[in-house]
Amino acid sequence: HSIQSVVHKAMYDCLGKAWGMELLPETGKTATVRVYIENYVASILLDLSGMPLHRRGYRTTGGEAPIRETLAAILLHLMQWRRKTPLHDAFCGSGTIPIEAAMYAHNIAPGLGRNFALEDLLPFADGSSVKMMEDERADAASRIVTDCLVRVTGSDISPQAITAAQANAERACVIAGKALQKAGIDARIPRPDFTVSDFKDLAAPYEKGLLLSNPPYGERIGDRGSAKELYSSMHSLFLDFPGWDYGFITNHEEFEVAIGKKATKIRNLKSGNLETRFYIYR
Repeated sequence: HSIQSVVHKAMYDCLGKAWGMELLPETGKTATVRVYIENYVASILLDLSGMPLHRRGYRTTGGEAPIRETLAAILLHLMQWRRKTPLHDAFCGSGTIPIEAAMYAHNIAPGLGRNFALEDLLPFADGSSVKMMEDERADAASRIVTDCLVRVTGSDISPQAITAAQANAERACVIAGKALQKAGIDARIPRPDFTVSDFKDLAAPYEKGLLLSNPPYGERIGDRGSAKELYSSMHSLFLDFPGWDYGFITNHEEFEVAIGKKATKIRNLKSGNLETRFYIYR
């Protein structure tokens, strides 16, 4: 028997006993149950999210190898980025890192523009539960900071990537705008600026800032050899952005050798199914 069929039968029997029913009708709304088995111990969990939590609701257009929204947010926290500090992504792709930075800077709650599976479950069928969710969203909207100075930008050599980044950023701003409007707040969130540019042509617009990027790994885009050549040429970023902090995530083990500079700190992270390293330079 498959794990799915065994769990299904066990749940059917348990729920039937709990409700005092020999035949349990399998009609109405559905709920997803997830089963995780590790070291012969099974965890049976009710899925309250639905879509994975990393899906914020704004990114409908992705690049060739986009970084997950949650991982981008983790990188910002690992860099201890401050909201007023200028930030630039030289390999922005579909714009995830700059968009997550802008959301963080404006205190926009992740997932504000999406629904969750728990809203379709029985406890949320009555009006009081629906109102509770609406109140939570209104509270999150009231916490959005609209009057802060945010200098977040992104660039990429691909015009198609920049088009996708602009569209995704606009959706993120629309989501925040609708939440503000529903909460009775008259304000608009400006989107990050994106430009088509080769990283070799960039120059620091400010004396200090954070350069945070997810450059090609050579795993899904191009190949490992071309990625290593790219990393070698990226050494120019240290010269073009003097006084800045830098963060690069890649799964290339020889990144430090290729870029010609030893990292201040390295953190091991998962990017989807890939084991990656986050190289921090201060």
